Amino acid sequence: MAGLAPDAVDYVNLHGTGTRANDAMEDRAVAALFGERGVPCSSIKGWTGHTLGASGALEAVAAAICAEDGLVPGCLGVEEPDPEFRSDVATRNRSAPVRHVLS
Repeated sequence: MAGLAPDAVDYVNLHGTGTRANDAMEDRAVAALFGERGVPCSSIKGWTGHTLGASGALEAVAAAICAEDGLVPGCLGVEEPDPEFRSDVATRNRSAPVRHVLS
């Protein structure tokens, strides 16, 4: 709906519930949309918990901070992503230019 091509997205903020089924589906969706490009992905839920109805607003604020600070936040508590995942999951904070975030 934003009118952006996939190659304009610099970071994907995943829903990231930490369940095998959900995480696998998100990985498949990211791989289908972005292909081999390897857009950095992570979830902020480890930092915030699942805020239910507030999660959309909280993730929008986090996306704005990521763009302002040039930050891809690492997934808190994730040392090594599932080896079957094709997504570029950030396990540590990364400095990177972030203009557009898909959340």
